[in-house]
Amino acid sequence: MPNTPHYIYQCGHNRGQVFFENNDYQQYLYNLNECKNIYNIRIYCYCLLYNQIHLLIEPDRNAKNISNFMKRVSGRQSRYTNVRYSRSGSLWDGRFKSKPVDNDDLIKAYWCYINYLPLHSGLIKNPESYSWSSLAYHKGHRQHDIIDNITRVDQHSFTYNEQNNFGFNLIRAVAGENFS
Repeated sequence: MPNTPHYIYQCGHNRGQVFFENNDYQQYLYNLNECKNIYNIRIYCYCLLYNQIHLLIEPDRNAKNISNFMKRVSGRQSRYTNVRYSRSGSLWDGRFKSKPVDNDDLIKAYWCYINYLPLHSGLIKNPESYSWSSLAYHKGHRQHDIIDNITRVDQHSFTYNEQNNFGFNLIRAVAGENFS
């Protein structure tokens, strides 16, 4: 769907690791930034975990740009990883998963879900300290060229605990337990 945010999820091959050190995460962010301009994609938030990525993005009038964008980003990261670690084969477990997010409550829910995923995954206790998500940018603690502001999400309009739980609770209510 053009001009509609989409939740994007992609997992490592056999749920394996795709990021091995900080440079790998930085390379993925570099790829996102380069490719978003090529394909006219707005990136509202992201979270990179050691074996998966989560994005909330929006294409312009051409919805096919999502597929082209993800193909380019995933391919670049695969080539980078294979060269860097002298490996071959697929880095990703098939094609990315995509869900259009076409109402404001779900947009807020996915925004919260993605930004607070490191906390819910048990990786950290303070989600703003996680280096590989967009939350620190949204809270004004870090500068970023990748992130586009989304006016439908005013992250300052609700408290930390509300943000922390809002995304998980609403998505589970709408999509069920298997939403990722």
